[in-house]
Amino acid sequence: MGHAKHVQQPRRSVSPLADARTDFTARVELTGLPANQAIFYRVTFEDAQSGAASEPWFGHLRSAPSQRRDIRFVWSGDTVGQGFGINPDIGGMRIYEAMRLRLPDFFIHSGDTIYADGPVPAQLTVEDGRIWRNLTTEAKSKVAETLDEYRGNYRYNLMDENLRRFNAEVPQIWQWDDHEVVNNWSPSKQLDERYVVKDIQTLVGRARQAWLEYSPMRRHSADGGGRIYRKLSYGPLLDVFVLDMRSYRGPNDDNLGGEKPFLGREQLDWLKRELKDSSAQWKVVAADMPIGLGVPDGEVSPGWRAGRRSPTATRARPRAASWRLPSC
Repeated sequence: MGHAKHVQQPRRSVSPLADARTDFTARVELTGLPANQAIFYRVTFEDAQSGAASEPWFGHLRSAPSQRRDIRFVWSGDTVGQGFGINPDIGGMRIYEAMRLRLPDFFIHSGDTIYADGPVPAQLTVEDGRIWRNLTTEAKSKVAETLDEYRGNYRYNLMDENLRRFNAEVPQIWQWDDHEVVNNWSPSKQLDERYVVKDIQTLVGRARQAWLEYSPMRRHSADGGGRIYRKLSYGPLLDVFVLDMRSYRGPNDDNLGGEKPFLGREQLDWLKRELKDSSAQWKVVAADMPIGLGVPDGEVSPGWRAGRRSPTATRARPRAASWRLPSC
């Protein structure tokens, strides 16, 4: 790893052992990188017994700035949903290549990083009777219930060349939503006839482990289970507040208070405190669930009224956000 394309004295970092316990995923935390520099890196795996090395994988990225400059980021969500998987006839998941070509500083994946409850058939009939053809795997042939099936959903996505190239060049901020487990899950979720495992908490535990194994994030030990909500500062101008709108909610009602408020008491207190203390000019709150702009619910629901009437509600004036955040 270095900050020039042809590195004379590269820096070398070694990850913990990548084995079946983590589905052969590896995680290396790099600190002390030079600010606002192009970082080039090479990744290889080494056999623990023989020492034989794999073919290298190359990538590059730009590190966060220490001074004011324009920032460009992209955000999206929902990968491989509704049965639409990797279609080799059209070149796979081309949206990732389109985003890569925008040369973003980073990417926010706003959840549904997989569709664990959405099998991918060999083909679908779409508009005008046309056929959409998918690559298929055993893990994507049914809803995910076992740990290996949840892991297999992430492995499926990585079969796409566009996604692999994107991963090699664009820093990412992930959060999870519902389809990492099952559609609209909460503690009161009733699973349909496709599921042999009927205990939602069993599925949540397996899904969470797989997500944490594959997500590009530092492990947070604050809650003992790999906390997902966090704040990331990208230079002096931008703070990103990443919410977890799934792990702490109660049954699907107006659960603002009591033992199971929507965000959980600790996360809500954390968000208010961090927003108040942030000195960044731009504050981006990454929420995996829509606040209501494009969703036909809002004022008719008891949860909306409860939130508006809360004496501790944090009020903010909404304003339009752009992918490009100016430095002045």
